Amino acid sequence: MSISDDIMKRVTDNGPGKWVFTPKDFFDIGSRPAVNQALARLAKSGDLRRVNRGLYDLPAPNKDGDGYAPTDVNLVVDAISRRDGVRVLPSPDLCANVLGLSIHLPDDISYDTDGPSRVIRIGHHDIHFRHVSPKVMRWHGRISAHVAQAVIADGPKIKRNLFIPRQLNKALDPIIRDDFLDHADDLPGWAHWIPQAMRDIAGV
Repeated sequence: MSISDDIMKRVTDNGPGKWVFTPKDFFDIGSRPAVNQALARLAKSGDLRRVNRGLYDLPAPNKDGDGYAPTDVNLVVDAISRRDGVRVLPSPDLCANVLGLSIHLPDDISYDTDGPSRVIRIGHHDIHFRHVSPKVMRWHGRISAHVAQAVIADGPKIKRNLFIPRQLNKALDPIIRDDFLDHADDLPGWAHWIPQAMRDIAGV
């Protein structure tokens, strides 16, 4: 089998629309120049879609069957994280919206990272990466990382009302809630009242 065949087998095994990949994901089956050339040929022939420089996917048909579905932004972020060896978290504003702490839906697709700040264009959308401090990235890999991000969305000037701790107690799966409370010391000092209020409300 050629390198192109090996690449397509790995891609199709993951399924259309299920994986965004970079040349680095195939360096075990060929040299860097050979993999780059194979991906370029496959994109040119239409077997793969080039979504940005060094980023590809196998597009899935859209629901109407007359074209292809947009590339999944989350898969793009995963691919960039693998390729560049950086950690990434969803933005605080997005997490706050998802957990019902805010009705504001961010205009930008944004992520926090320990890598460089930059903007990457995917289709008609820009993905914004914002470099943050190592303290923020302590939550990376924890199941409650999105909770910590939601809590810090409004910053130190947040009003001390019980809506936030009540909403978190209501919205969170108990396992995620307990993980958040277990690591609450890693929150900024100004936010420590929130996990304490959650404990008080829950009587734990």
